[in-house]
Amino acid sequence: MIIYISRKNLKGQYSIYKIFSKLSRNIDNSLYLEVPFKSSFFGIIGNLFYIFLIRFRYNSVSIFHITGDIHYAPLVLPRNKTVLTIHDLYGIRNHYGLKKLYFDFLWIYLPLISTKNIFVPSNLIKRQLRYIHSINRINKSVRITVLSNPILYE
Repeated sequence: MIIYISRKNLKGQYSIYKIFSKLSRNIDNSLYLEVPFKSSFFGIIGNLFYIFLIRFRYNSVSIFHITGDIHYAPLVLPRNKTVLTIHDLYGIRNHYGLKKLYFDFLWIYLPLISTKNIFVPSNLIKRQLRYIHSINRINKSVRITVLSNPILYE
């Protein structure tokens, strides 16, 4: 079983919700879940607790696929069953000071430590990840694979 876990779909914000919710409907034995809270400080704590409970509720899961701006989710999931898709590095490129450090630590550095497989949609994102952190120094076993986002039509 594959479980896709994504951020809460918010009105007025573009999300990869459409891609992965449709994708999960077309794959047998898969489930698409959204975390219940926005990514505020307490929302992140609530989302981590929610994901932690999912881990035990669905103990026969083969893959947890994390996508949609909740890069911190692998912190509470089994490393060998977790795949993280990083679609962009918006939080790193467009913030400064403490907010940039916060995004860098929670959205990039900690996920790189706790994930073996990372998918990115382009070589540009892959190069940016390698530039931001010396990935081999952080996690020798991490594998970053370029896999273009699918375009699904109704």
